[in-house]
Amino acid sequence: MLIESFKRWRALYINVDQLGRRIASKLIFVFLLALKLGIQFMPAEYSDFSQLTAWLDTVMQSTEMTDDLMMIPLTTANVIYIGLVAASVYLTLLGVFLYSGLFLRSARKHSGTNIPAGAFAGRFIVLALFLLLFSVPLLFVTVYGFFIMLLFIPFICTIPVCYLSGDFGFWRAIGSSVRRTRGFYLMIMADVTGTYVLYLIASFIVMLLSFASQTAYLIVSSAVDVWYYLIFARICTFAYIAMCKKSNAHKISV
Repeated sequence: MLIESFKRWRALYINVDQLGRRIASKLIFVFLLALKLGIQFMPAEYSDFSQLTAWLDTVMQSTEMTDDLMMIPLTTANVIYIGLVAASVYLTLLGVFLYSGLFLRSARKHSGTNIPAGAFAGRFIVLALFLLLFSVPLLFVTVYGFFIMLLFIPFICTIPVCYLSGDFGFWRAIGSSVRRTRGFYLMIMADVTGTYVLYLIASFIVMLLSFASQTAYLIVSSAVDVWYYLIFARICTFAYIAMCKKSNAHKISV
């Protein structure tokens, strides 16, 4: 069972360069890797939150809030770091969405169901704006309901693919994806979990590089992270393709 699953993951997901003429996949990979490395190689003072940590300890132990304690000790470098990390996460999500959309277009290349490139670009912009406008509440839900969000991954992951496919409008894409996920929930969760275990194993092996060269470790580990992001994008796309096939088969049988 496990061997068969691994063979399927290797055939469908692991080769993230398998996208059309492979130019787009390489560009997206390099772009996401540059984002990741840009954060990793920032000067140490930008990610030094020792003053903030000490302040939080003092606040937790204090019985009253003084004027000094009301001042949060965030340096300019800390604020820049937080802003760049947030921008990196946002752009990484957009990169994953773009990969999913392009991968679906490649899979539908000869089916005659692809939307025009201009319409695809317009929908991608709408998706980017939606993510930007609702980034704060989405972050709040993710932080405070992390484990609940994990359970909803199969329902959420195909929504961007469905919208970028052009099959439905924005709000109908949400409802359609959630509805059609029934029957595919365990498959998606198993694929996400199984490939994530492979990612953890690869990350552990790469960690051995840190004993030889910290720089090499940061570069390779970042590449492994990006590799898994695109694996996740492929899982979402293949799940949506399977949903569409089942839906079409049901319509024919009826």
